[in-house]
Amino acid sequence: MSAIGDILSGLRQVMLMEDRLDMLVRDVEALTAAHAETRERVIRLEVIIDEARRSRDARRLPES
Repeated sequence: MSAIGDILSGLRQVMLMEDRLDMLVRDVEALTAAHAETRERVIRLEVIIDEARRSRDARRLPES
């Protein structure tokens, strides 16, 4: 009986690890999507800042 109990306990642990692994996969997928979105936002902000600098520099009066 002990061997059967050990086998069942091992199977239960494997099933729990599979569930945890599935949860981790979903978490990583969500983090990947959030990272991509954040990266896109940062790029947009960098473009806005660069355009503002160019606009400011274009309006600046030349020094005599």
